[in-house]
Amino acid sequence: MQLSLFEDIDIRQKGVECVVKRIMKSYSMRGYIRDAVKDNDRNELIKLFKESISNYGTSHVVGYSWCSGELKDRESGETYKITAIELADTALMISNKTK
Repeated sequence: MQLSLFEDIDIRQKGVECVVKRIMKSYSMRGYIRDAVKDNDRNELIKLFKESISNYGTSHVVGYSWCSGELKDRESGETYKITAIELADTALMISNKTK
């Protein structure tokens, strides 16, 4: 299935947001991640998300699977490489939206 650049970016961003929310709810280091978000500590978040990339995976993110820093869109079959920096920035963005 061929997607436009904007559709692909939207799907990717939605997936990253889903992964961040899942990690913040169920990963064993979630308390530390929440504290770093609350403190707006981007560097600490990057460090914590780097650890989560190597230790956390799930196939239960709605419409996506997540393992070793790869996000797979189950519908399109596209796979995206996601960095700790993206996860940290997304966590801060989500936090700022809810303030």
